[in-house]
Amino acid sequence: MHRRVYRSLGVLLCLCSLGIILKPSGGFGQQSRTNGLPDSSRFGYGARYYPDAPQAGIALDAAAVIQLDWLAIDFPWQNAQPSPDTAAQFDALDRIMRSPSTQASGILISITSPPAWAMLPSGPNPELVSKLLREIILRFPDRVLAFELFPAANTQRGWGAPPNPIAYAAMLQSVRSSLSDLSTNLNLVAAGLDASVYQTSAESMTDLQYLQALYAAGVASWMPILSLRLPTVQEDILALPTPGQPLVLRHYEQVRQVMLDAGHATGLLWITGFSWPASADFTNDQRLVHARWLKEAFDLLQAQLYIGAAFYSCLNSPADAAQPGCLVETFQSEPTLHPAASMLASSIYTARTGQAPLVQTFLEKQAPKSMLKYGKSR
Repeated sequence: MHRRVYRSLGVLLCLCSLGIILKPSGGFGQQSRTNGLPDSSRFGYGARYYPDAPQAGIALDAAAVIQLDWLAIDFPWQNAQPSPDTAAQFDALDRIMRSPSTQASGILISITSPPAWAMLPSGPNPELVSKLLREIILRFPDRVLAFELFPAANTQRGWGAPPNPIAYAAMLQSVRSSLSDLSTNLNLVAAGLDASVYQTSAESMTDLQYLQALYAAGVASWMPILSLRLPTVQEDILALPTPGQPLVLRHYEQVRQVMLDAGHATGLLWITGFSWPASADFTNDQRLVHARWLKEAFDLLQAQLYIGAAFYSCLNSPADAAQPGCLVETFQSEPTLHPAASMLASSIYTARTGQAPLVQTFLEKQAPKSMLKYGKSR
């Protein structure tokens, strides 16, 4: 226990020493659990969090210092409730909701892995989905929550059955109607379109074809937020999609065009996962390059008025698969912060206050080889 506290304090002290906790006379004052939602004019900054990872507690502390508006967490339904005869287990959600570090943040819960007992031939049973969401909402009545229902719904992997836009639209409408009696705002985030599908088959549809079919089913009137996943994109954030390279950050422009063609100009788009280029070099010499890439990517996304929020895919690395480029990393069994943590905090500060950071961060002054490890070079 003490060891974790000391490590956590070490991470926070590093952030302070880098000059990224920079409160002007009025303070930040703009972090809000509603940033990114339809009733807010502000962009929401987020990252995906893995609660079972070794550095999970420190990652929450770092997210609070960076001032992220949202944390995204996967909720594998099959793991939480393998049988209809057992109660769903919410241990991971309980931990994140109780943490003092998350009280100023909204929580995006991505419902994944529908269990076989909750399936119909066409996909997850809407009544059982509604029951699960109701239980979560009533369990955490004072939290601002959003639910991403079965991300990668344009694939059999995400939907649990062959992709079925008509069934997804019906499920979305049914859940919204079923939970309309709750006093809390119901923030449903639809589809989690997987942009890495290049060709439609029996097991998957391209994201644009799936979205067009969703609109043909009438979702524009009950889908205020659409979500998109960009698993890995080109290093050039300004690159336009081409037939030979469709997966670029600005693929969101193609998605937006489908929204406009369907008359859904008021709809918001959330980027619920994007990550470093697949070809990226993760050696120490390139860490500052990666940090600048992430800052510029968020700056570009924040400038699009129809993008409500964006989530970097890796606040901390999953426990079962080490993932390079996370904001909180492990080096020689100790937690360390990626330089992107500093740059992202500075970017958020500027977006909220309209001011440049008062102190240029240590990392931005140093040569690329100077890496953060409790304030020391690596």
